[in-house]
Amino acid sequence: MGAQNAEINALDILRRGFLYMLIAYVVITIGNVTGLMVLPDLMSLMSLALSPSPAILRSPGLLPSLPSLEAFIGTLIVFLVVILLATGISLYTILRKIRDGMRLMTQVYEDFGICYKGTTLMLGGPIIMALGLIVAVTSVAIALTNIVNSPSITSWHGAFSAMAGAITGGNILSIIGFIIIMIGQILVFGIGGLRLRDKYDNILYLVAGILFIIGVVGPLSLVGCILMYIALGDTIKKLTQMKP
Repeated sequence: MGAQNAEINALDILRRGFLYMLIAYVVITIGNVTGLMVLPDLMSLMSLALSPSPAILRSPGLLPSLPSLEAFIGTLIVFLVVILLATGISLYTILRKIRDGMRLMTQVYEDFGICYKGTTLMLGGPIIMALGLIVAVTSVAIALTNIVNSPSITSWHGAFSAMAGAITGGNILSIIGFIIIMIGQILVFGIGGLRLRDKYDNILYLVAGILFIIGVVGPLSLVGCILMYIALGDTIKKLTQMKP
């Protein structure tokens, strides 16, 4: 009786966790759309930064693809805020819902232990990834502000070069964080989906786990959250009906 209550409680915590994860993925999608809006202009700036000669900076059309530099910086700030919001929601969900749910499942079924360990990677990955984005976006905003405020061509070239270095470093951190998240998702959602399918005989767990592995943090993961939420609800309902 006590074990069944603990099992239902664990599944309920996981179910709420996937609901929060769904919200996080929606926010991440908004962030990705915002990022795509500034990507062409950012690539243009990178080409200037990597130019071997500052002569291009003497052109009146220094930023031909940026009709409004202030709007560009504003979009970068919005992108940063959205990513930080998504990171905050994700970390709360993983720490207080997914991790707690897997810990309780481990107490009922020991083979969920690897899923619980995977939540540690899922906690570290978003932090490293967000740090990389903060470094990159902040460096771009600072560099563009210096360009606007400084008439010196030498200062402009220096600002571009520093921005290129910071973006490269930020991208490396983001890639490392992404890889850690991917490994964590395989352990938590991929293997977790297999474990849940084996225990409760619901194919939706397996499909969701596969979507999480393929999609990582993309639209497929969003669908995976929905399937997990539905499957967990069905399992909880069946276990509740079995209670004496």
